[in-house]
Amino acid sequence: MKETINEFFETYSEIYAEKFVDYFKDFEYKNLTISQLEYLGIIDRFGKITITELSNELNITKSSATTMTKRLESMQLIRRISSEEDKRVTYVALTENAHKIIEIDKRVFMEISEMISDRLSNEEQDLLTQLLKKSLNK
Repeated sequence: MKETINEFFETYSEIYAEKFVDYFKDFEYKNLTISQLEYLGIIDRFGKITITELSNELNITKSSATTMTKRLESMQLIRRISSEEDKRVTYVALTENAHKIIEIDKRVFMEISEMISDRLSNEEQDLLTQLLKKSLNK
């Protein structure tokens, strides 16, 4: 059974990667890594976030988060913002380029969700939703 679940996620990942690459083939950021995309997704969810908060969200060291944010900043995907309340605090936030990437990422997920939904009956969709919620403890 685990093999079947693994096969599903491998197939899902392959489809996601193909669609993502299709959107990015003529885009400046076509070599973006999954890890970098994960960082952008978390920053997007928070709007702005400190390096410490980011490292806590990703369950990584602060130095690892710092290294990646410097790389994303050099790619012009994030920018630093000083706190108005406390000048010692610095946040990172997405640039317009990063917002475009996040929109493409969301579009790819929607396309895959629609592809799955189109192939399943309403009852099958309900069952899949229940099983995913159960397996993810949601």
